[in-house]
Amino acid sequence: HREENMNKYRRFLRVAASLLIKPCRTTQDIAALPQPTVFLIRHSDLKGPLNAFVSLKIPVRIWVLDIFFHFPDCFYQFRDYTFSTRHGKHPRRFAPRAAFAAAIVAPLIRSIDSIPVHRGKRDILETFRETNETLKRGKSVVIAVDTDYSNTADPIKEIYTGFFHLEKAYFRDTGRHLAFTPLRFAPQNRRMTFSKPLYFTGEKSFFQEKKELAAAIIDFLNQP
Repeated sequence: HREENMNKYRRFLRVAASLLIKPCRTTQDIAALPQPTVFLIRHSDLKGPLNAFVSLKIPVRIWVLDIFFHFPDCFYQFRDYTFSTRHGKHPRRFAPRAAFAAAIVAPLIRSIDSIPVHRGKRDILETFRETNETLKRGKSVVIAVDTDYSNTADPIKEIYTGFFHLEKAYFRDTGRHLAFTPLRFAPQNRRMTFSKPLYFTGEKSFFQEKKELAAAIIDFLNQP
């Protein structure tokens, strides 16, 4: 019942958010994608995760930095970086704005059942453990992969690749390879397009396959 109520609440929040953020549509059959899948998107200064939340109609959990789950950490992030340092401004003047933003963002992030991404080698293991359990239950996840999250227009040159280690745990526990599906959004016409799912095969070294998949993801996300 808890899971069912959570899904109903997420649907309500998605509808409410759709009043402010127009969802993207697709002509592709998203129901034909393997379940679960790991959707890989551009961050685009938060536009990517927001588009994923309002546009994907299937159950997904989104990777979000753990600092955005709790008001104090969220406040300091907004005040000391997002609203100030990033734009060459003094943090103190942005305290009211940061408090207002954190009061909205932190509860929302928790309410939509996001997965906290912990910093640090030891803590990140908890992120991977929770994600693997989510995937084994058949629920998909969304990960923003570009290293420059403020880049909204220029081509991606580099992506994070640590998330590929989800393949190892999922294959170990299920005997199946995990589907990685790049997904891009076109804000000008509110369209979303996903690629064919990408898989490890085990026929080459993990490092080599990771390199090839990363190149395919960058190529797809850079397409217009």
